[in-house]
Amino acid sequence: FGYHHPYIIYTRYQVDPRWSYKEYSDLEILNIQTGKRRPVTRKSRYFTPDIVETVRYRASEAASGPQNKISSDVLITAARLTTGGRSSVDLLDKNGKLLQRLVAPPGYIYNYPKFFRLADGGTSAKKEAERKLGLLFVIRKPGGRMGIDYASVDFDKKSRGKPSLSPVKPLVPLNSQLIAYPVVRDGMLFYTRVDQPLLMVDNAF
Repeated sequence: FGYHHPYIIYTRYQVDPRWSYKEYSDLEILNIQTGKRRPVTRKSRYFTPDIVETVRYRASEAASGPQNKISSDVLITAARLTTGGRSSVDLLDKNGKLLQRLVAPPGYIYNYPKFFRLADGGTSAKKEAERKLGLLFVIRKPGGRMGIDYASVDFDKKSRGKPSLSPVKPLVPLNSQLIAYPVVRDGMLFYTRVDQPLLMVDNAF
């Protein structure tokens, strides 16, 4: 699941009421303040979701603050895997509308997408920090080599509020390793890694 106060987003396993062989993994949001749950997608195949708040400010040289805040919303990301084995990382709005799709090459798997900030917080840099959002995800090549890639998520005037993704760059080099559960905190990337899968030597980085 993913968390950004006051929301928790997670996947919910469901079976088609008529055709039991059809299985779905849909996204659902829980507001921990109100206790209300709300479905985001229907009859989809999403996994390992994350959620973040996006804030828009007025164009001003002054430091960003509540008086310059135009609106705030949430942005959702999740890994998608089709029944045909094609993988992608999707960006969605709070209602499940697809905004961007980063499709993996045939045979590749994209998983564990996580949002992070490309700029530090702080009073003078707050506006910049809110604008520069990053998205990382685990990549697995055919043959099992795994690494972590990332892209920046931009909201510019040309996109009219719709996020755009920069070209993907490597963050953790591909290697013969099992990688899972990436988390970014205070500019540090944490994840689990099994260096020798046959021996199951599990490490945290």
